[in-house]
Amino acid sequence: MNEEGILLLSTVMEMLFVFSILLALIVLWINARAKRTSKLKDGSGSRLSGLTDDRRRE
Repeated sequence: MNEEGILLLSTVMEMLFVFSILLALIVLWINARAKRTSKLKDGSGSRLSGLTDDRRRE
């Protein structure tokens, strides 16, 4: 393989590497947002209100 072929292959591999890192970061960001919204929807507030209700009963 000549030098131009090696440079081309190196450039393509580097672009794939950067693309895969960006894709992984996007997926992690989407998962973090989904977990944050599901925690809010699951009723973490209702758990807190349940605790205060238990304290009021005592």
